[in-house]
Amino acid sequence: LLLSFLTGGMNAMVNVPLAAHFQTEVPVHMQGRFFSLVSFGSHLLVPLGVSVAGMLAEAVGADAAFIINNMMAILVAVFALKGYT
Repeated sequence: LLLSFLTGGMNAMVNVPLAAHFQTEVPVHMQGRFFSLVSFGSHLLVPLGVSVAGMLAEAVGADAAFIINNMMAILVAVFALKGYT
């Protein structure tokens, strides 16, 4: 439960500044195309993430896979936040 809370918090801490950065750097007339491409790319990667999570759960068990997944998400968020400071 704690890892889920941390993952959600880190998700917000990365996505909000990232969206603000994109909105300031991408020209207004291109934002629709840019954000639709970002959305398409993120939705395209969902099956890959589910597949990897399923293989990980088969290898180490569902509980361990959940913990590993959340720890990786937190690490990615921390590294992404370091890029902003």
